[in-house]
Amino acid sequence: MLPGNHREEGGRVAAHALLSRPPDERPTALFVGNNEMTVGAVLAARELGLRIPQDLSIVGFDDSRWARTMQPALTVVAQPEYDIGFLACETLLSLLRHGKPVQPVRIRLATTFIARDSTAPPGPASS
Repeated sequence: MLPGNHREEGGRVAAHALLSRPPDERPTALFVGNNEMTVGAVLAARELGLRIPQDLSIVGFDDSRWARTMQPALTVVAQPEYDIGFLACETLLSLLRHGKPVQPVRIRLATTFIARDSTAPPGPASS
């Protein structure tokens, strides 16, 4: 796992570092932590002449309109955006009502895997 600072350029730099490895050490797939960094990873793959998904599978975390429209369409793990916003608002309102910090709570929400065209089985290993 490499840091990407949650930004496009960080994703590009991190992906470039991984994808510049010798073919027998290079990953066949990347799971990228957010939309911004996913754009950077796709740019790095293109800069290195790697074809998605023939040479490299990419899965992003979070779905957006551009993920469906890019070529190839991006496979993603979609978050329940409405539920996240609703729970954040409820937490804020509770804080405002009670005037004191609320106790930390861990809430897990279901995600959805959406398979599109940016993933495929790995090709034959390079020798």
